[in-house]
Amino acid sequence: MKRVLAAGLALAASTLAFGQDAPAMPKLTLEQFRAIADDVCLKSVVTPPPFGEGDLKGDPQLPAYCKCFSDKFGERAYKLSQGLMVHQPPMESLAGQRAMRNTCRAQLGLQQIVFKP
Repeated sequence: MKRVLAAGLALAASTLAFGQDAPAMPKLTLEQFRAIADDVCLKSVVTPPPFGEGDLKGDPQLPAYCKCFSDKFGERAYKLSQGLMVHQPPMESLAGQRAMRNTCRAQLGLQQIVFKP
């Protein structure tokens, strides 16, 4: 079941990032999307910023940060999977994800991630 959920989130993430129409996605609930996003966020500490959360490795606020981000990202992925959200061009989609990350970081007093094109 975790593989199906992970595949669903990966598909949603790639669809969000690249603005493509999603092929048939597994029907996941909002909470499933959020849980998958939280798991992915917690594991992203192996990748340095700006593509991962490596700067938060060992930070006691990592779980709270990932909860904040996964709530936002999970909702976005869910809406996309349900056809409730219009696909964005790739750069807009990535900018939205970056904004979610920095919003959550700001709420917790964590260092902002600087993104250079």
